[in-house]
Amino acid sequence: MEEESQYKKFIIFLEMFQNRPHHLARFLLENNILTVDFLKKLSDNTTLNQITDVNKMKEEIYFKNIAEMKKYYKSIIYPIEDERGNMSKKEWAIEVNTRLYEAIERENYEEASRLRDYMIRYNIRKL
Repeated sequence: MEEESQYKKFIIFLEMFQNRPHHLARFLLENNILTVDFLKKLSDNTTLNQITDVNKMKEEIYFKNIAEMKKYYKSIIYPIEDERGNMSKKEWAIEVNTRLYEAIERENYEEASRLRDYMIRYNIRKL
């Protein structure tokens, strides 16, 4: 019940900013509302880095249902999860391990650490 109350209050707080996303973003950053981990995920996200025209992007996004919307926004923070597709757990573990070793070979340590964190979060063993 406490979580529902927090949720409602947070929605009211967000609505106070109405059509002012720039002010909201600045307020959240200045008050350390967003965690370093979350901000890093945003800055490392390839989808967000490729967006050059925000207004065009808004026009292109259309969701048929809530599940589709949640999946889309989750993919911005955890893009690797959408890449699994129909792979079995074993196949996915091999794929993630391969990506980890390739990132290390390329000396892309940010990607390697992101993959390592993903493996830890989803209990994928290092092969």
